[in-house]
Amino acid sequence: MEDFQVDHVVIATGARWTCDGIGRKNPRGIMTAEDARVLTPDDVMAGQRPDGPVTIFEGDHFYIGDLVAEVLRKDGQDVTLVIPSGYVSEWSHQTLEQHCIQARLMAMGVKLCLTHNLYKIMADRITVVCGYSGAHTSIPTECVVLVTMRTPVDDLYQTLAAKKLMSLARIGDCLGPSTIAVAIYGNHRYARELGGSGVGNVPFRRELPGLCAVD
Repeated sequence: MEDFQVDHVVIATGARWTCDGIGRKNPRGIMTAEDARVLTPDDVMAGQRPDGPVTIFEGDHFYIGDLVAEVLRKDGQDVTLVIPSGYVSEWSHQTLEQHCIQARLMAMGVKLCLTHNLYKIMADRITVVCGYSGAHTSIPTECVVLVTMRTPVDDLYQTLAAKKLMSLARIGDCLGPSTIAVAIYGNHRYARELGGSGVGNVPFRRELPGLCAVD
């Protein structure tokens, strides 16, 4: 970066899915046997495929778990979708798409295991726990795809931070993994505010009315 002699450097290197199971439902991760095969959505989109029945644990509650289930099912895989929520893609209630997504997966033959948390991953099976009764159930599977949490890819940012550049910032998923809309907003906000005066923690103008006595 020193060779370019730039005034401002902004890093937007995205985020990647984790394979330890850490997420909102399992903040300490998920017990996993050493010989168990575990993939992430990044692995599936890169072309990796399970050799037999696959279980997807959807702890994100948005659309990625459903997308992975559809992709693998179209490839002829035996797919089971385990979800702690009572709905597939629960967040999509906000966009009025939830019923369409769940109906599509059911029509494709994806097996749904709702209101269950993933407790343990073994080489040939998983153990899930019912969110109501606490009962444990074993499901045969050859591979597990974990859709739980993403972490920022900020290696480049950390390297440049040590160089103490005049202006260095992170935007998008590199700053904090979220939705596409949030990433786009963050990018636009950075561009609009670049070179301007700081706006503090409130990134919009506010009207501050003054009160006065009435005659």
